[in-house]
Amino acid sequence: MGYTVIQDADIGLDAPLTSSIITAIRDNGEAIVEGLGAAPSIQFAALASSTVDGAPEALGDDSIGDLPEFETYTILAPFNEYLVHSVMIDNGTFNTAGKGKMDADITSAAFTMSRGGEYTFVILQKNQFIQEQIGTKILIDDSVVHTTAQTSGADGETITVHNQTFTAGDVLKIQMFGSTTNSTWGFSRITVLIYSSNPFREDVGVGQYSLYAYPLQFELMAAHFAPYPTFPLNFDHTSAV
Repeated sequence: MGYTVIQDADIGLDAPLTSSIITAIRDNGEAIVEGLGAAPSIQFAALASSTVDGAPEALGDDSIGDLPEFETYTILAPFNEYLVHSVMIDNGTFNTAGKGKMDADITSAAFTMSRGGEYTFVILQKNQFIQEQIGTKILIDDSVVHTTAQTSGADGETITVHNQTFTAGDVLKIQMFGSTTNSTWGFSRITVLIYSSNPFREDVGVGQYSLYAYPLQFELMAAHFAPYPTFPLNFDHTSAV
């Protein structure tokens, strides 16, 4: 079976309705779905919007482990969903104190949501020192649409789940914010994992990584389930902040 081009003459006035035409009409639909031969591609706009399986679900204690070294995340997604994108932001470097931004105001690079609908955000936050506290903001077209509670205490860590609706073409940014009573900032990290229940989704995986290490902010773009960044990093863009 393949895709058969049906000419105008084959379906014109007084053209005979042959078994070959009927067979082509039957097979062409399947050929389009399966992308066979010369079948036209299904356009992105024709696909269904993103969906999630109901309301956000609580995550158990095993969803985020003890992270004294900020090295290992164990994510147990409590929903039948697919990872489509993620954003990680680090303020400072773990081994060298004083490299972080004192107000922790760090915004990720922009990411355009090519498909509208509802997505599930799993938001992990962790600070290093007791004087620090951080939170996360979700921005759509530079407007804040969701703000988390902040961490507290030494090695403070939280994990929350939030459902967010987008229109195709919306520009997503993730922003870290926080404060410290210390004279320097130690190290803090937020990781945002974005899921969809739609199996016809566009996977990006670990898509964006931002690092502020005084006096520069670094941006790394990755794709398709690359491993979490480890030091030293090879950056493709830097900008003074």
